[in-house]
Amino acid sequence: MQIFLDSLDLRSQAKIIAYIDKLIELLNVSPFPNHKFSKFLKDGIFELKVNLTRIFRVFYLVTLYLFDNIRDR
Repeated sequence: MQIFLDSLDLRSQAKIIAYIDKLIELLNVSPFPNHKFSKFLKDGIFELKVNLTRIFRVFYLVTLYLFDNIRDR
């Protein structure tokens, strides 16, 4: 991820990091955030879509460990 971010201009880096921060906030509430920039694909794989002058897609996993920790709160 770091190599990918380093290859981008500073504005794109900041925007993607802001989206990831927002995703983390949403994941603290629910393991399956229903938000316009997060989309379930399959088998626990999600897509984080960041629209700039180009569209960036970051894929992430929601693990059972994360789900269990959130559910037990």
